[in-house]
Amino acid sequence: MSAESSDNGKKKNVSRRGFLAGASVFATGLAAAGLTACSPKESGAQAADPSPSAPEEGAGGATRPEWGLPEFVETADETMEADIVVVGAGGAGLCAALSADEAGASVILLEATPMTGGATLGSTATNIAGSQMQKDAGVDDSPEQILASYTKDLEDPNIIAMAETYAENNGATYDWLASDMGVKFAEDVLFFPPYPVARIMYPIGGGPGTVQTLTDKLGGTAIELMLETTATELVKEEGAVVGVVAKDAKGAEYRINAKAVILAAGGFGADRDMLPYEPLKNVIYYGAESSDGKGLDMALHAGTMLKDLDNVPIDSGGLETSPGIGTQLFSVMLSTFQNGSGIVVGPDGERVMDET
Repeated sequence: MSAESSDNGKKKNVSRRGFLAGASVFATGLAAAGLTACSPKESGAQAADPSPSAPEEGAGGATRPEWGLPEFVETADETMEADIVVVGAGGAGLCAALSADEAGASVILLEATPMTGGATLGSTATNIAGSQMQKDAGVDDSPEQILASYTKDLEDPNIIAMAETYAENNGATYDWLASDMGVKFAEDVLFFPPYPVARIMYPIGGGPGTVQTLTDKLGGTAIELMLETTATELVKEEGAVVGVVAKDAKGAEYRINAKAVILAAGGFGADRDMLPYEPLKNVIYYGAESSDGKGLDMALHAGTMLKDLDNVPIDSGGLETSPGIGTQLFSVMLSTFQNGSGIVVGPDGERVMDET
């Protein structure tokens, strides 16, 4: 995939590697839902055509609505242009925008909330498999071994292709984060099951530290960051996505024309109605409130099929703080058990378990 932009009259190529760097970092965007990517018209790739002959239900219980293609009404208050529009300024979106800018593209980055970060603000450790940092620690790993960690239970060739892209590019992504973006990591590479070798590192400052570093990087680029601006609709012409419609907090509407749109807003855990099975709706949600499924809704209206919405991570060691919403305490619990230096209490201050 490539696009071209003009810089002082000179064309620069937007490399496939640059986009992959943004696409494979952090699990905050599209991977959890298996969302079909939206591509520029020149690539020949198209979003699924919502025709009557298409299947009505995807895997994971996601029923396809009978909406047809959206009809764009020319009522935008302002029309804007960019090579790339990135929807969502979490970890994945920030990386996608920065790598596209680095490759010479003009970029508009949309974020519905008043701040960058998204679900990445709640992250702690990260998987640096295949990176130079892992090699420097003496860990022997390979794309084949990384891929085997994820594909042993997979059958869908599209999902396997995504896993292959991840396995081949994850290491380069973290090398780029460390060398080009300035993200700092702790020295130790840690072993965590079920991975066969040590692959886990902690960025300094956790997710918030990483987000701050990447957000600071925006200041030295030509990327236009539009906070409190929600993408509401994908614009399509002749079956290809050619831009987005967005609305800001004051109600102003924008049509943004682009060669490509990157959806980095695939989180849906905060919308309990999107969970396909009733038992899942009783699971405590630990993520960001901004993971409200609106990005997937927008994609559905444009004709995209969703699948595997039932493949959600369920972690232990959390604390429910309000009905259905909680705080993930895995790292705190792990420290308690490893060091034997703490107790676990509930909201009333009473111990809830025997830590021994």
